[in-house]
Amino acid sequence: GSSSAGSRSHLFSDARGLLQVAEQLMGPAPANYPRGIWLLESGQLALAENHISQVKEQLSKAAFLFESNNQRILAGRSNLLLAGALFALGEAGEAEKYLEKAFRIVSELDSQHVLVCAAREVKPLLASPALSPATGRRARRLLEQVELFEGNLLPLRRSLRFREMEIPLSPPALSIQAL
Repeated sequence: GSSSAGSRSHLFSDARGLLQVAEQLMGPAPANYPRGIWLLESGQLALAENHISQVKEQLSKAAFLFESNNQRILAGRSNLLLAGALFALGEAGEAEKYLEKAFRIVSELDSQHVLVCAAREVKPLLASPALSPATGRRARRLLEQVELFEGNLLPLRRSLRFREMEIPLSPPALSIQAL
């Protein structure tokens, strides 16, 4: 309940602080890649905090920077998250446009799985019956991949949690050389 909300609020506050530090470190005229990463992360924080209008602005700028620099994975993610934000704002037509753009961008990659993690944030969009038939089919396939991924998360976490890791340490060696 409220302790979870308080904990989440604390995490959001920490994230905002880190983003402010990162923005200061970037300086007044950052290169496109770091600026795009900052906008993507800032947009995702705004999405988590349900500040949808900020999400729209930040993710559209991030998508533009990544597309113009041929960063396809990040451009696909940005467009997908932007589509989800637009859908949440009730702009279904615009949302579908950016969803199609995300699909188009990642279709040029070897794997389409780059959208699965980001798609966890936009499941209502992917399940929407308002999507056109072609986009709806791709969205449902992505939603199936998300559900498969989420179904595998718990067993994966359990297997990682109980795995013992041993790192062998070799004794230090001292070598003295004279000239």
